[in-house]
Amino acid sequence: MQVCGLKRESSILDRLAGMPSLSLYDMHDRSVAELRRIIEDCRPDVVFNLAARGVSSGDLDPVHAYQVNVELAVNLMQAIAGRPPIGLIHVGSCFEYGAGCDDDYLSETAAGVPFSFYGATKLAGTIMVSALARQLKIRSAILRLFGVYGPGEGRQRFVPYVIERLADRKTAELTSGLQVRDLVFIDDIANAIYIAGCKLGDLNLGEIYNVGSGRGVSFREVGETIAANMNRPSSLLRWGAHPARAGEPSRIVANNQKFCDATGWQPQIPLSTGLRMSIDAMACISATTTAAA
Repeated sequence: MQVCGLKRESSILDRLAGMPSLSLYDMHDRSVAELRRIIEDCRPDVVFNLAARGVSSGDLDPVHAYQVNVELAVNLMQAIAGRPPIGLIHVGSCFEYGAGCDDDYLSETAAGVPFSFYGATKLAGTIMVSALARQLKIRSAILRLFGVYGPGEGRQRFVPYVIERLADRKTAELTSGLQVRDLVFIDDIANAIYIAGCKLGDLNLGEIYNVGSGRGVSFREVGETIAANMNRPSSLLRWGAHPARAGEPSRIVANNQKFCDATGWQPQIPLSTGLRMSIDAMACISATTTAAA
């Protein structure tokens, strides 16, 4: 299987080492013309749009988020239009639901009331992809991902932050930890995206599918599990040291039935195993860095 990827001038390619079947294309202006040229050269069966901007706390430019999360998605749809064999898997986010999270388990019909510009722009991208899929008759589906975690995750995020602080035997300054989330290990997410691409013909045109475990867990439980696995005292976890983000939902858990029924996908990595693998991965990175120094 041949895989083509798009990269920017600022792209960091370290994690792509050892992938001989990968062909990379430079992307400069994200225009329809540029994307069409790349697609005509690559001739893919399925395009996977995983591009996103604005998810990290240090990425606070809403204009740039709009350009990546909305304009790029629209341009991709236009570049694919008129090429019937090519399908599209557009990757969305559970943060598109945002403050609309009133149900214990969120179905795809739940209201989208984002509490951040990231969620708002991702929702706008989803709406545009869904509408254009029907208008332009493009085989496509939207996967709304929940709580992705695992090796390679940004160090500012909850799981890596706690692991790194406890590894150094330092306190982790946290919120109350009572927020409940649906966490899915990165390998399960990658498998879900791959299966969706293979079974795109079984998915409804332009529809949204939740990709989550269907199980809720509090950040406090996650933190305590990490501490126990690392043999660190739970007193290092300073719950309540920071307030929760304004408007942040207390619970975001997926009803994943629609996607599981359509594809046969089920998450395979239990949370305890995924956290252990995350701890081990960060220990390897730390050991490599120390050796290099």
